Amino acid sequence: MLLAAWLALGYMLEVLPTHGHLQEVPQNSNSATPGESTQGRQLRQLRQADLWSVPAESAQAVGSQPCPAQFDRMNVADVAAGAKPYVFGGDQRPTCQACKSNNDRAQYCRYERFAEPPICPKYEQERLAQYFVKQALAGSQNAQGLLELTPCDFWPLIQGRSLWLFGDSITMEMFHGTTCFFYELWIDFQRQPVSKDQSVIDFLMKDSGLPPNWEPWCAVLPQNTRICHVRVNKADYFMKQLVPSLHRILEPHDLIILNFGLWYNDAPEFRQVMLDFEVSWREAQKKFPYLMAWRETSPQHFPLSEVGDFQGSWEPPHFPCKPVGGDESAIQLDPVTGHLSTLRPDLEGVLRGNSRNQASTPVIERLGIPIMPAWNQSVPLWFLHHHHHSSGSHLGYNNGDCTHHCQPGMYQTWLYQLHTTLAQLHAHKQAS
Repeated sequence: MLLAAWLALGYMLEVLPTHGHLQEVPQNSNSATPGESTQGRQLRQLRQADLWSVPAESAQAVGSQPCPAQFDRMNVADVAAGAKPYVFGGDQRPTCQACKSNNDRAQYCRYERFAEPPICPKYEQERLAQYFVKQALAGSQNAQGLLELTPCDFWPLIQGRSLWLFGDSITMEMFHGTTCFFYELWIDFQRQPVSKDQSVIDFLMKDSGLPPNWEPWCAVLPQNTRICHVRVNKADYFMKQLVPSLHRILEPHDLIILNFGLWYNDAPEFRQVMLDFEVSWREAQKKFPYLMAWRETSPQHFPLSEVGDFQGSWEPPHFPCKPVGGDESAIQLDPVTGHLSTLRPDLEGVLRGNSRNQASTPVIERLGIPIMPAWNQSVPLWFLHHHHHSSGSHLGYNNGDCTHHCQPGMYQTWLYQLHTTLAQLHAHKQAS
């Protein structure tokens, strides 16, 4: 866990650019939810007012404690000269402790040896860093922010809270990448159950279809701070099994990042899933107004589809993965605006996030939930799939996996957008 000289929150919010869907949530806690009783509205208002405050039993104010370590900030020139940025496993500056540890997790988080999930080879790690240097020098605020990001930038936003990542295997590996970003502060590399009550964990695992060794857990950071993952492959499991029990594992001020897109390959089915989710989430919010953001579904780079989507067959050839459209020139990412462009009409849907994001975005926006961008910046990262389950160990990907990425890769590149999303949530709650 890494963390450094931390910026005042006001400065952080001032310099954070707005990207994509990340806009302030148009929420009015005084307006009634359709069908909501006066008593229910009053209870919701009280809970909303407390979302960013301290639980009564806590001795430390949420978000008020200084960053517990120092991280000298790198700049783009440092990375261009060969320094490894913190997001990609760079050692804490000016000194580090976990970087000297022989703990398996510490060694993994330095991304210096092959492990599971597979570590990207050194030359690909260098290629990724220099790709973002090039983007930053071309004017990308996202790339510059990513390369200069320190764990202390997150601290006012997550200190005293649990950051919950709910989702499938992509979210699970985002969880690995996020916890590794903080590995200098990960207390004894301790895995903590999401609840001290085993019956709660048993209930969360019930009907999940997951093996026992995949039960949810948290990485423990200082000052009552945690980063947690709960495996959620499909919406039904989240809404019917998890949401009714979230109050048993979450505090009112905790934060949720959610996605369950990639398990749906049929576009009409996923559109209906999102409409059902909209109804269910509105009902859930009446009982407990969770602070949540939705992560965009990430792209795939399967060669049998012009848009990269998996085609529902495990027959060859599924490897090697290819850029969306077949070559790197087919889709262009503007480094300044962060927008995608193409000259090919058959790829126009890619510019709108493909069918999954086209189905989820209108629903999430109607719910007033912030959207964490993950699509645009991930489309060009087709080259980071190899070395991940390329031996055929992941489900049926017997000819290669063009969904998941080696690490550090796509998941780490989302950290700046995660930071921006949490900062905007915080800014909105402070204003209201």
